[in-house]
Amino acid sequence: MEKRNLIKGLSDLAMAALLGEGENKYISDKEIVITFPVYLDKETIINNYIARHKLDNYIMMDSTKSECEIHLPTSYLELQSRWHKDTKKIINEEDINLEVCVLFILLFGTRKLQHLQINTTIDKNYIKTASFYIQKYLNIFVEPAINGFKIYHVPDLFIYLLKYVPLSESTLMIGYLTEKEKENLNTSLNLYQKKLAL
Repeated sequence: MEKRNLIKGLSDLAMAALLGEGENKYISDKEIVITFPVYLDKETIINNYIARHKLDNYIMMDSTKSECEIHLPTSYLELQSRWHKDTKKIINEEDINLEVCVLFILLFGTRKLQHLQINTTIDKNYIKTASFYIQKYLNIFVEPAINGFKIYHVPDLFIYLLKYVPLSESTLMIGYLTEKEKENLNTSLNLYQKKLAL
């Protein structure tokens, strides 16, 4: 069970990185190394993820470069062909699932005034296709944007994720809600609880 958890945890992180700003740094017949930027407000998220999935032997954090390296075994070498077409980074639907999408948002998402912006280095010609796959798992509209995606209905996303992903991940989404959105959710929750009490 622990080995299966490690493999899934490692795989989900690698796919989330490739879905976001992750790039293949090094490929050999022994390993593939994917790097991605780790922003200051995301360090705790990635460190907790590494600890929870016991990935210390596969992940290297470089705080001086604000960068994370994922060292994948040879069984992952086919990622190069699945996620790249010539020199372009594309998307492989078979590698995407709900957990990957949530981790992708947590690592590469930034809250703007009206929406949640999630950055990617997927080639611009494939961003529309990627948005279709992502919204299929998140059950919410994902708008293609320059160098990424936009999600406008963040409270709806939060409520949906509460039902389907671990509490540790879904509660992190609270950080993407504005104070007004938190107040509205709290009001709705209180009204719901009062109805249950009747």
